[in-house]
Amino acid sequence: MRSQHGAYHEQKGRPCDRTPRCRAGFTVVEVLVGLSIFVLVLSILFSLTREAQVGTNLSVDASDALRSVFLATETMRRDVSRLVFQTRDDLSIFNQGRGLSFLVADTLGDDLWNSPATAVTYMIRPASSQSDVFQLVCQDKSGTRTVAGCYLKDLMVVFRPKGQISPLQAYLEISMIGVGSPGGKATYAGSSLIPLTPLVPPRFYLLPEEAS
Repeated sequence: MRSQHGAYHEQKGRPCDRTPRCRAGFTVVEVLVGLSIFVLVLSILFSLTREAQVGTNLSVDASDALRSVFLATETMRRDVSRLVFQTRDDLSIFNQGRGLSFLVADTLGDDLWNSPATAVTYMIRPASSQSDVFQLVCQDKSGTRTVAGCYLKDLMVVFRPKGQISPLQAYLEISMIGVGSPGGKATYAGSSLIPLTPLVPPRFYLLPEEAS
């Protein structure tokens, strides 16, 4: 700065005037390092989220598979409990155990021998033309219907005669493998024993020598 006498004097109080220009911002290397750390953190978070999502989907799928087995078992049990059963010939197990036909009493009274009965058939059929998953189908006097929300990998019905499990009781063993949906991966296997109580003919149906 020029003074009144024509001499130049230094201006004091500005420390940056004698040092290199003050630096601001980041270098390219620092930016690249920061971006690399950010991408690494995002990839870890994505991996953890993905694993959690897969685990949730498998849990839901397994729950749906259990529901399929429960629905199929209880639907068949409800009709089998009203089965008009006297001998093995009252049951028709077909298609290598994957189908079952029997008579169901329309009304439960004291005399089932004279009660009207309806033929009921259970079997499985493919859920689609290119699927190895099946749906449970019921046929009775009202028509043919599928059990809603029930998908099976397999169904097996076996008659267990008296003496095989219990000396006094015959059973119908129903085993199945359920899945949650036609494209489901989780499965659930279940088996149920349904007792078959033979009907005892009323005394007035017995011959005199049998009644004595």
